Amino acid sequence: MKYVFLALVIIFTPLIFAQAQISSSLVNQVATIDLLPLYPAPGEAFTASLNDYSLSGSASSIRWEVDGEVIAAAQNTRTVSLTAKEVGESMVVSATISLSTGGTMTVRKTITPVFLDIVVEPQTRTPSFYQGRALPSIGSTINATALLEGYPTAMSDLLFTWRVNNTVIDGGSLRGKNKISFETPIGQLVLLTLDVSKTNGEVVMRKTIEVLSVRPVVYFYETSSLYGLKTKPLTSVSLIGTSASVQAEPYYLDILTYNNPELLEWEIDGNKSSESAGNPYEITVARDAGTGVSNVNFHVRNLTQLLQGGESAFRVNY
Repeated sequence: MKYVFLALVIIFTPLIFAQAQISSSLVNQVATIDLLPLYPAPGEAFTASLNDYSLSGSASSIRWEVDGEVIAAAQNTRTVSLTAKEVGESMVVSATISLSTGGTMTVRKTITPVFLDIVVEPQTRTPSFYQGRALPSIGSTINATALLEGYPTAMSDLLFTWRVNNTVIDGGSLRGKNKISFETPIGQLVLLTLDVSKTNGEVVMRKTIEVLSVRPVVYFYETSSLYGLKTKPLTSVSLIGTSASVQAEPYYLDILTYNNPELLEWEIDGNKSSESAGNPYEITVARDAGTGVSNVNFHVRNLTQLLQGGESAFRVNY
């Protein structure tokens, strides 16, 4: 009986081992397909790479397929270059590995492109005639809105995790939170990152954008009750008549500071002036007897956030 028992072991053990190698649906897969970028956008070029370094045997051959069609040019390569489909259109990328120890393994990755964008709206001041866009400044408020298209789950059922320079906003993920407001931190470049996850915590898409931060800057424009505001900035005013009115425009100043400044003052030759004609951002300069030159300085600032402010000057020729 001992001899019979040993014979059975010799016969059946190799069969069990071969079956484990041939299986293409192992319970714990030790090979994966990695994407770069991790979440391809619609129509975006990306690479799929085979990660099989933890397999017990080396790969003797690799066959890549997309939606069941073999990619002949990628035969026996670990990386393949592909292009994502349109919004909501899935593609299945698979890699079949022939192992040096015998048997094969197939790993698959389903890529469903989703359009994810972030609209950034700095709450800073720009004049109505300015054709550019507002930019954030240190201490100013930024409103950000995530736009999502092509994902089957409603935004109200997804988790949104916002980060500003790796600092999580509101302490963690919030369900349906596709809109946020935050204060612009110190630094010229702000990294805003959004992770969108299922309710089980699985991240399904990620986007990072760079937001340029600038310093508020003041420009001056001549204005009159007859012609309105001239749109060409000035550095000096030559008084032909008896007086002239000049308006200060602090570009990229936080709206809250602009509407309710803690410090706003005009100075003429070092002396504070209250000539504002009802508008604190406007001053009227008048001719005195004789000729000469005066320097007019304007200063606006949030005294709580000292970097939130600006000042500049112009010259008046009499």
